[in-house]
Amino acid sequence: MDIGACKVTDSDINISGKAGELLTGPQTQEFLRNWAQIRLSNLCGMQ
Repeated sequence: MDIGACKVTDSDINISGKAGELLTGPQTQEFLRNWAQIRLSNLCGMQ
């Protein structure tokens, strides 16, 4: 993650535990990256 640019740069988002076991598919990874980017963009907009 590049906080200065407000951009998710890592292509693999890891979640530990049982939730992580359920969220390992490629479609889920894409969804999580998009979700994280939206949240990060919202946080950067609050500055």
